[in-house]
Amino acid sequence: MITIAADAPYFVYAADLDGDGDQDALSASYLDDKIAWYENLMPHDCNSDGLHDLVQIQNNPALDMNGDGLLDECVPASYCTGGINSSGAGGSIMALGSPQLALNNLTLHASGLPTQQWSYFLMSQNQANVPNFGGSQGVLCLGAPIVRFVMSGTGQVGQTTPGGTRTYTVDFLNLPSGVVFMPGETWNFQLWYRDLNPGATSNTSDGVTVMFR
Repeated sequence: MITIAADAPYFVYAADLDGDGDQDALSASYLDDKIAWYENLMPHDCNSDGLHDLVQIQNNPALDMNGDGLLDECVPASYCTGGINSSGAGGSIMALGSPQLALNNLTLHASGLPTQQWSYFLMSQNQANVPNFGGSQGVLCLGAPIVRFVMSGTGQVGQTTPGGTRTYTVDFLNLPSGVVFMPGETWNFQLWYRDLNPGATSNTSDGVTVMFR
């Protein structure tokens, strides 16, 4: 039972009314002419491991890279969808390490890529979803302004590996000109790469979001 205060309720709905990731209750009752909201105060445990999700995130922010208050294993920090490439898969990007700026420990890892093709990482504070941008077979997941990473010692562009991956460890102390990550800021990341599918073209991974702490 949720309540005995509603007088002759005749509609009851379940929905996440406060955006905190759990189901609340909403009722409409006839005799008292009342619409009532009942907040779900049960602890969040999206993976049913017996531990409160928000406490786990507080202790280890790396469990929630995009800062949405939900464990990434339940709701991944990725968004948007890149195009299918010549490997038969769609490129996928993950943010590994930690969103805590003081640790300077963030690695971008893309997989499901065609092998030994030129590529580079991009970032923006804004999101987009633009299919086939510039004649590519990918989807642009970033909104303007978009910044390209400059890899130390290699420049902006590098090749994907024979295993179809590309990895870059971000140095917070050596970011592109004009870029500074600040606590509470949200940044989005994506990989652009050359492809042969079947003719020469370009493609992209999906996007991933990180909220820095």
